[in-house]
Amino acid sequence: MSRARDFADLASAYSQDSLGKRNLLYNGDMSVAQRGTSKTGYAHDTTGYYHTVDRWAFDVGGSTGGVVTLTQDTDSTAPFPEAYKIACTTADTSIASGEYAILSQAIEGRDLARIRKGNSDAKKLTVSFWCKADASLTYGISLRDDDNNRICNSTFNVTTSWNRVSVTFPADTNGEYLTHDNTQSMTLYFWLHAGSDYTGGTFSSLTWSDTVWNTAVSSIGSIYASTSRTFYITGVQMEIGEVATAFEHESFADNLARCQRYYRSIGTIRIHTANGDPAGQIVALEPTMRAQPTVTGTSSTGGSHTIAGTGDFPNTNIIYSGTSATSGSTAFLQFTGVTADAEL
Repeated sequence: MSRARDFADLASAYSQDSLGKRNLLYNGDMSVAQRGTSKTGYAHDTTGYYHTVDRWAFDVGGSTGGVVTLTQDTDSTAPFPEAYKIACTTADTSIASGEYAILSQAIEGRDLARIRKGNSDAKKLTVSFWCKADASLTYGISLRDDDNNRICNSTFNVTTSWNRVSVTFPADTNGEYLTHDNTQSMTLYFWLHAGSDYTGGTFSSLTWSDTVWNTAVSSIGSIYASTSRTFYITGVQMEIGEVATAFEHESFADNLARCQRYYRSIGTIRIHTANGDPAGQIVALEPTMRAQPTVTGTSSTGGSHTIAGTGDFPNTNIIYSGTSATSGSTAFLQFTGVTADAEL
């Protein structure tokens, strides 16, 4: 490679757009897992998509009989201390048309202003990551503009050894600008299983188009192909430009704080009351959360408690009376009908 080309690559990699925080994704090194490090017996979604590693959703749709275990893994050969592992425990080789299994991360509009999507000077985006599997396979990767219903698709190869993959998505000058707010404006998808509703169209790699889901992936492998099937991923980075720079490490404290914008584990709350008198607990919401939270938990006396919005709720008698997440850093949880000291 010529020195001129070397300097051109450096200029692209370290342009003004890449100075400061480069990675547009959260928790790309899979180090934060507030909900727990393992979820077993995971099949079709019934209780949401987030179960282990923060900010990474595993969405299963359709009628698949496949079952997986989701883990924050500590494979000693990984290039990072932690990885997201998906392991099949019940196979399903009969793929119905509407089935899919996707690992994804949603990105809010406020984090995307600098990519200039929909403008004449829109930027290319490069997604890089480390991955391995139990066999050499092809899986799908997509970047979706949720505000304008546009999608750009590609595939990637995974082997039995850890390898870094890099995919550069072209700039998209079409569509309206992404909304500059706290709602979901773009989503990164890793396709690990898909029926003909998603593979039956004409696949066009790395071309932005109006969303037609049956062109989202070409023929790909399936995480449900056998009970030996595994997929590991870590070091995921999405950055402006067409060069995959070194992964942008950050401190665990900074990474955790960024994840807590979307989810946080409050821990134990002790209630001191008697005779059904109301009791309350102030809970800090610092750093400020993306939106007013829904709170769930378990009681030491059995059963679960759910707090959402304001007002009493069936079988919980708990009131969330905090301000919205964007206008305050504390919430007040009021417990009514508690007949003795309790612990939640």
